[in-house]
Amino acid sequence: MKMKELYFYSGEVYIILRRIPIYIFENKNGDLNGDKINVFKGWLKGDHVLRDQSHFLFCETVESVEFEEII
Repeated sequence: MKMKELYFYSGEVYIILRRIPIYIFENKNGDLNGDKINVFKGWLKGDHVLRDQSHFLFCETVESVEFEEII
């Protein structure tokens, strides 16, 4: 079983579902196709898309957990 990769960004924690090169979502003229990105995000059942230098990161947000310290 493969371990899930976590990504920390802007105070939030995300589980990376898939990393896809940016060029996959470009039209023939080099513009990004937002509809294609959203369809892929939905297919993966992700709720957030981040971007680094070369890839889109399709992610699931990790919800904050409230806990009480037990001594």
